[in-house]
Amino acid sequence: MKTPLIHLLLTLSFASAANLPAQSHSLPFWTSKDDRAIQARFIGVGAQSVLIEKDGVVFNVPFARLSALSIAQAKRLGEAVCQHAPAQPAAAQPQAVATTVSVRQQPCPSSAAAPGTRSAAVAAASVRHPMMGETGLRRLPSEPEWNFLQAYQQGDDVVVHHTTATAFGHDTELGVTDPNDNGRCASGRGTRANPGIMGCALPVSLARRSTVGSPFAKIPGLPWFSKVEVTHKGKSITVQLIDNGPSAPAPGDPVPAGIDLTPAACLALGIPLEDIRGNRAVFAVSFRLLGAGRLAARNDAVAPDGPVTLLAVK
Repeated sequence: MKTPLIHLLLTLSFASAANLPAQSHSLPFWTSKDDRAIQARFIGVGAQSVLIEKDGVVFNVPFARLSALSIAQAKRLGEAVCQHAPAQPAAAQPQAVATTVSVRQQPCPSSAAAPGTRSAAVAAASVRHPMMGETGLRRLPSEPEWNFLQAYQQGDDVVVHHTTATAFGHDTELGVTDPNDNGRCASGRGTRANPGIMGCALPVSLARRSTVGSPFAKIPGLPWFSKVEVTHKGKSITVQLIDNGPSAPAPGDPVPAGIDLTPAACLALGIPLEDIRGNRAVFAVSFRLLGAGRLAARNDAVAPDGPVTLLAVK
């Protein structure tokens, strides 16, 4: 049975491009070749399609469906993303070197949600839009302070198209000492005792006030050591989920982080070792949490538990 939101999306009427209001809008308009138009947020652009989000649903729209003006707009916005680098960290780290990922070179193609039950809580229903055509994917819910971290169920997985990564933990082999981390991890597999570990931290804990509102904390039964594919500037690696974090950003934080990576993982993605050692690793990534989509779609209620057994407060 269609939910009211899906029914609304399927029955939306679109204004003619010639009749669009003259005033400016916070979200761009996209027009099809038959002069239908829709207002939607830009996500990323590939060689032959653009990713846009409408009402929390991401669509992969082929250029073949769009007007020449919308195609040019997609490429222009993609170039702007490529040229934009995250702001430097706080004044305590004035030498930070920030890099960014080219969303244009690594679009995250949309696919139908996994068969089975649809979860009202995670809104993981697949949708077909009358203008955009391609299957859209609902965004996992989060509290307002986590709106910067937009996670979507995509089949069996959960994907984040674009967020900021930072380094955490120790690595004696690389000569990395993290002054803000004790080297222990919530999974029991710490960075101090495991030099060279390819791991990550995601905000998964319901037991921590700093992470309880994130989209990942609402995925029921997410196990430690889940595999996470992380991509930066076209290069991808696979790491394990070993810790909880980063915390919700403070108000006004210009570069909130959505994922922390161990020193070895940062180095494998091409981050300069001197930046990792100097606690200056701040860079843009996309990532895919393998198997989490099945868990997100399993229950209609907010996750009752998760990987919350903490060995130490970070």
